[in-house]
Amino acid sequence: MKDKKLLEGSVYKALIMLAVPIMLNNLLQTFYNLTDTYWLGRLNADSMAAITLVSPLQNVITSFGGGLTAGGSVILSQCFGAGDMKESSDTANQVFLMLMSFSVIAGLILFFGCGAMISGMGAQGTVYDYAVLYQRIMSADIPLIYAVNVYTSVHNSAGRTGKPLALNFVGIAVNMILDPLFIAVFGWGVGGAAVATVISKIPCAALAMYFLTRKDAQLRITPLRIRPDRKTILDIIKTGLPMGIGNSAMQFGFVLMNKNVMDYGTIAVAAYGIGNKLNGIVSTPSTAMSNAVSIISGQTKGAGMRKRGIQSMTAGMIMMVGLLAATGFVLSRNSISHAAAGIFSTDAEVINSAARFLAIMSAMTWTNGIYDSAKGYLTGQGRTLSTVTINAARLWLFRFAVLFVCESVLGMGVDSIWYAVTLSNAMAAAVMGIYAVITIRGSHAKKHLFYRPLHT
Repeated sequence: MKDKKLLEGSVYKALIMLAVPIMLNNLLQTFYNLTDTYWLGRLNADSMAAITLVSPLQNVITSFGGGLTAGGSVILSQCFGAGDMKESSDTANQVFLMLMSFSVIAGLILFFGCGAMISGMGAQGTVYDYAVLYQRIMSADIPLIYAVNVYTSVHNSAGRTGKPLALNFVGIAVNMILDPLFIAVFGWGVGGAAVATVISKIPCAALAMYFLTRKDAQLRITPLRIRPDRKTILDIIKTGLPMGIGNSAMQFGFVLMNKNVMDYGTIAVAAYGIGNKLNGIVSTPSTAMSNAVSIISGQTKGAGMRKRGIQSMTAGMIMMVGLLAATGFVLSRNSISHAAAGIFSTDAEVINSAARFLAIMSAMTWTNGIYDSAKGYLTGQGRTLSTVTINAARLWLFRFAVLFVCESVLGMGVDSIWYAVTLSNAMAAAVMGIYAVITIRGSHAKKHLFYRPLHT
């Protein structure tokens, strides 16, 4: 199962080969929300505010399962790097069992508990009604998401990042047809957007299960014959649980962040949602590069090729810092930021506020290149607790601290939100990069100490 294209030759070529399909796949996933945002933005600010509030709420639950998925992916990458096909197959089956069980529980929690959660975020009136309706329908989407995630995890860990890309083309095509039909033609509004998203995920999940359970599949999932394996499950939990808890805590922080934004009104919430979505698009190459670095880092760890893993992190940083600096410069131009925000809203106040957010955030977008590549390397090495801790500190420590200073000390008003997001991301990037360097030097010193000849 070792892929010589990943473990030998140009590390830049290997990273690009992995990252491009992941990036395109992530963009397709983003289009699910962007399609909703586009059509709902043409209705009113309340609809935009509702889905902005709901997004981190759902992510609080799903990020926990995402941590378990990532833990399974790390172990799978190391198994593939070591050439252990049996262990890879066993791990994939246990990941499937854990995630599908969790998805059912998560869906029920969100369906029955979303009303109290959304109310606790400060939503009232129409925004509250829209948010609850959207979330209850979207609860059915969670098992479908995890079915696709298992397929993506298995193939990405093996370095076959192009296969999940083809699968998601089906879903986005269906969603782009159903969204305008349900929202604009049938007049279902927010509920129509949710129904369209759920329906579009059904063929993706069905195809994922078909390919994973085929008898001729090299790595096959056997749902009816899976038995819990204590050792494998504990390994996945040991690696993935810190990420699950940390990511959920981070998403809960986003919920509280949304509550702070809500204090500035519906216009600010809508602008915040648009700005974050556009920033997510811009940062997609860096996020994909993080996954690519993680795959190579994990496989090189399994194959005992330490230097190759470090090279992947360095190369990833060089490419992403340059790309994001150029993209950020373009997006910071006043005409570009207004045009980009105008795609998702017709409200002049929302557009102006979102453009202001983009202009501020774009100045430091390049730091994501450092953060994501360092995070990818550390994740592939199994240091998930460290990456999650830094990720949580980005929000709970850096972001809220900057927000407090800007609001309470400097009196910057709604600009406090924009600067809190921007500066906290840059601070976390510095910490993640420094920690990666410390980790590399520490492991290098230990290796030399361990292998030191006896006569010295």
